[in-house]
Amino acid sequence: MENGNVTGQQKHYDVGIFGVWSGCNYGSIATYYALNQIMSSMGKTVLMIDKPILSDSDVELKETHSRRFGREHYNISKQYRLDQMHLLNQQCDAFLIGSDQVWNYGISKNFGKAFYLDFAEEDKKKIAYAVSFGHGVDFAPEDERKVIAEYMSRFEGIATREADGVRLCRDFYGIRAEQVLDPVFVADPKIYDSLIEKSLHKETEPFIAAYILDPTPEKTEAILHLQKEFGGIKVINLLDGLPWLFEKNRKLTNLPNCIENVQVEDWLYYLKNARFVLTDSCHGASFALIFKRNFIAITNKRRGFSRFASLSQLFKFEDHLITDPKDILKNPTLIAPVNYETVDRIMDSERKRCSDWLFDVLEGPKKSKDQLLKQNVIGDKAITSKIDKRMCMGCGACVSVCPCNAIELKADSDGYYRSYIDYQKCTNCGLCSRVCPAYKLPENTNTKSPACFAFAAADDNVLFASSSGGAFPLLADAAFAKDGIVVGAAWKDDFTVEHILVDKKSDLHKLQKSKYLQSYLGDIFRSIKEKLDENIFVLFSGCPCQVAGLKSFLKRDYDNLLLVDLLCGNSPSTLFFKKYIEDSFPEGVLKYGFRHKVEGWSSDCVTVTVTVTDGTSVVRRGGREDDYQRVYHNHTMCAPHCENCRYQAVPRFGDLTIGDFWGIGKRDKTINTQKGISVVLCNNEKGRKYFDSVSQEKIGLKKEVPLGWLGGNGYAINGSHNYCGPNRDAFYNAIGKMPFGEAVNYALKPNHGIYRKEDKFSPLSYNSSALHFHFDTAIWEEHYIRGTTCLIVKMDKAPIGKYAALPLNQALEKGKTYILKARFKIKTESNRLNFHIKDSGSNHNQVIYGHKIKENSLEWEEIEVSFKPKSDIYDEFMFGASQVTGTVNFLAIDYIYIVES
Repeated sequence: MENGNVTGQQKHYDVGIFGVWSGCNYGSIATYYALNQIMSSMGKTVLMIDKPILSDSDVELKETHSRRFGREHYNISKQYRLDQMHLLNQQCDAFLIGSDQVWNYGISKNFGKAFYLDFAEEDKKKIAYAVSFGHGVDFAPEDERKVIAEYMSRFEGIATREADGVRLCRDFYGIRAEQVLDPVFVADPKIYDSLIEKSLHKETEPFIAAYILDPTPEKTEAILHLQKEFGGIKVINLLDGLPWLFEKNRKLTNLPNCIENVQVEDWLYYLKNARFVLTDSCHGASFALIFKRNFIAITNKRRGFSRFASLSQLFKFEDHLITDPKDILKNPTLIAPVNYETVDRIMDSERKRCSDWLFDVLEGPKKSKDQLLKQNVIGDKAITSKIDKRMCMGCGACVSVCPCNAIELKADSDGYYRSYIDYQKCTNCGLCSRVCPAYKLPENTNTKSPACFAFAAADDNVLFASSSGGAFPLLADAAFAKDGIVVGAAWKDDFTVEHILVDKKSDLHKLQKSKYLQSYLGDIFRSIKEKLDENIFVLFSGCPCQVAGLKSFLKRDYDNLLLVDLLCGNSPSTLFFKKYIEDSFPEGVLKYGFRHKVEGWSSDCVTVTVTVTDGTSVVRRGGREDDYQRVYHNHTMCAPHCENCRYQAVPRFGDLTIGDFWGIGKRDKTINTQKGISVVLCNNEKGRKYFDSVSQEKIGLKKEVPLGWLGGNGYAINGSHNYCGPNRDAFYNAIGKMPFGEAVNYALKPNHGIYRKEDKFSPLSYNSSALHFHFDTAIWEEHYIRGTTCLIVKMDKAPIGKYAALPLNQALEKGKTYILKARFKIKTESNRLNFHIKDSGSNHNQVIYGHKIKENSLEWEEIEVSFKPKSDIYDEFMFGASQVTGTVNFLAIDYIYIVES
């Protein structure tokens, strides 16, 4: 090992690592040590390239704790001026620009273009590993980006630390990049144990480690609160490693046990041995993960929020990430344990992927300039350079149109099918951009005032096998009568959904019934075009975005094509559905079906039928019994591309539109809705002509009605639009690290479903002014008068669905017997007062007792009744405003208890 400079003992190295390893930031020191060790473990000799001489007063070129560390562990180059760095080509076969914010223009501009390896000769491999822009925006001026992009295009491989880095490379530089882990995760964790053994710091009692780079009074208050939560144990306050900030940060922290100017070995010791870690450092959070410490990370926006966001999304610890230190005082769930089973699984998989990427780039043959351009430069005509990938709905138009087979649909991290381009095959022809409906909507000449029909098949068997009124099988019959084919969504054996072609009626059942998840289309549009060109009639059914994609791909109308779009709410991902199946039915599932009609056609659309492996049939009725339905209909699983849907409104893209006609029975009481009613919209003359060709003898109902009767179903009416539920992000954050049902509770319930601690033995004990109902203040008032609670409804006629609710101390168990005890007095115009239990995450509720109100009685009444919850989801007790209504009426409550029988 050479100390400080290359002295001639070894003048040639496999790899020269350049970056910010000599800085005094503990995270940077650890990052470059990990990168050095990774290279060594791959059998490479490594030269650490010293910081260029920028000024005589540069602290980082003088004696610091990072210099001491470097001398002990590295071969270090001479200190060159920027104009001398080309001399390094005589010593290194390849150059690697390392991690941290080296591509943050605010930093890199001080080094010329050295952080883009401008000094490396063309015959040298140039690699960027885990480089970072630091932020979700790029600070380089436009004219600088052109120069930088040219240097980027010469790299053998480019990998950024954050997902935002991949996006910035693509959107601002036209460069393809891979997202990888910070080197601290990729290196063998044992290397840190070897360093920690050298630490001279030892604690004999439990402690919290607070590693705060930017102290504030709010963070100090949070530290003190955590100390109290952990029983007053010692807090070690680790200060930023920059020597010129020690005194300032110590004063700002204003706490005992501030430790400054420690060695990186000591820093690692404290992070590994802490009982809990609080940090505003991304590397502090990273090592908490590596050492499996429970922690809270405070986003450090000044230093770059992007790093925290990318890290937390990857390792699924968003519930331990905050932006405001005051949240620590208000949210006790923040100190809950991190799910390290999930973290370890992700880390193991990602560690191998990233190590393999780096090894392949290092060991692969040196590419020519043309090869590198083809590999790195994203053509300005490719669709990936034009749209945010989250807006890709996976229609497959680009897959089918690509003449080089360079595009495929693959599931992203949330399980949504998106288009991915193999840039080695891409010729930048731009055909993918021309057919992408997310980039440009296809021409649409359909009417803005389609004829609207209530429709039902005459055959009860057809109705029973359909989700609504049987419009689809009758439209399909007309296609088969033309010797045509029908294309639609079918279940696969692994409970994913895929669009397939059906050419005989006996297979039509595969396409029937609703399937509430995204379907895979692959290159099926090619097959459809082949059939059309062979003059075969094709009926295509799909979501509005899929119909728009097919129209864009075909580029023209075909007389032998009928497009049928669906009144679609949203299509959750396959990943979500498969996780729901696996977690909800661990015994296995043979068959699954939405919208079973064993009890008729229901407006809540939520009955499912499941056949488990022993042949038992299970029916789950709605969100009260089924977790998937709890988060589907309130749009908690809504995909980003569904939230921003541009394909649902009129004019529709299909020739015909079909769906459920909810509410038609209230509009027209002559229509029997028990077995299901479809709505059919005729969006153009072709669609109307085809609809009229359906055999009259097969039709039980065909009645034209006003378009406005359709309401908001499918968001086809002007003024209606799709949306995502307010708890979607919480659900997406939780689903990767906990069972499906727990993720639902985490997203929907207050405090993520964690119950109050006051009374663990009784679900409800309400007789105190300390506990208050929660309600819509525009509807209710609550007063505490002489030891009793008085609830008042502000309006004479309160609407249904406006509740005053109390949280329960614990969840109620389905089927278990409980006793409700209450003493109350009521004045109301209603003749009944219902006592309910309710799910806090939805409006699902159950009446557990209906009290008949005595006329003109204002006496206190006492009840004691037993009940059994019909679901496991109920966690609130509530009254409805519509039953406490009328001028100067009220509900006075002395006590309410719910106890186990």
